[in-house]
Amino acid sequence: MKNFKIAVIDTALNIEKIPENIKSKIEINDYFEHDSKAIHSLMVINTLLKYTDPTLIEKIYLYNIFPKDSKGSGSAAVLALEDIIQKKDVDVIIMSITLTSMKRYEQIEKLCKRITSSGIMIIAADSNKFTEEKCYPFSFEHVYGISQGAFSVQPFFCVENMETKHIMGDAEPEFICCGENMYNLFGGTSKAVPKFLAAIINAFADENDITSEKIEKWIKKNSLSAEDNTICQIKNASDQLEYNNAVYNTLCSYINECPIDLGKYGRLSPSFDLGQLVSSDLYMFLSYILERFGIYIRPDDMKYTDFSSIGNLCMYIGERNN
Repeated sequence: MKNFKIAVIDTALNIEKIPENIKSKIEINDYFEHDSKAIHSLMVINTLLKYTDPTLIEKIYLYNIFPKDSKGSGSAAVLALEDIIQKKDVDVIIMSITLTSMKRYEQIEKLCKRITSSGIMIIAADSNKFTEEKCYPFSFEHVYGISQGAFSVQPFFCVENMETKHIMGDAEPEFICCGENMYNLFGGTSKAVPKFLAAIINAFADENDITSEKIEKWIKKNSLSAEDNTICQIKNASDQLEYNNAVYNTLCSYINECPIDLGKYGRLSPSFDLGQLVSSDLYMFLSYILERFGIYIRPDDMKYTDFSSIGNLCMYIGERNN
């Protein structure tokens, strides 16, 4: 059985919110003062743990390259990559971040090329928004760059261009654990990166001899098709989906009794955007409504399109109760 050693180049990590069965496997390298409010790396690691067995992970090296309240540091990224080269103890590097400092662009590109040439895989996130700044390392030809897609079936990715290692991953928001009985919505390419890695880990769980060539061959063979990508449906779901009037009327009556006051977020209607709720309120609201309708499913097992609006939630409830 293959146990993976993973380097996560990201923000500071609040390790107390990591599951107990993985804490002892994490080695933290802080290049800046620890930011107790940082949550990004926590969500990245917990997304990975949601989709793969923790026993398949032998070690996680966490590199914090973010100064407090600032963008990722190119110089710190260089230090992290150089340390990984020296350690010679990593199978894959994930970077659910983008860097923009052109001062370090060529240096980081050379380091990434050196690392991937040694057989270590690098997976990096594309920017979620259009920017005129040149973002990297997802754009490097030897790095698996993950852009936004949405897939509801395994292995949750589609190859867009294998020559440039351009992959569309599952960027649809979903609830990810961020502490005991605490959940935050997490999406975009930041989430797609660890979910893509989880698919690879699961695929090679029973093998010992793994090469970058084998992984590339598996990616090509198991890629979903472009037709499986529902990202456009997700972006336009609120406008396209109809809702069930009977369910809507019942849901409105339940909302009046709900401990979460939706009124403070705006006027209730089928197009009401549930995504505007803070994650803790949204999770509690969904749990309450689902239980009232006799639907025993956890919000973290739902797709974002199931509850992105009141209308979508009514549609989901109507389908589950039919």
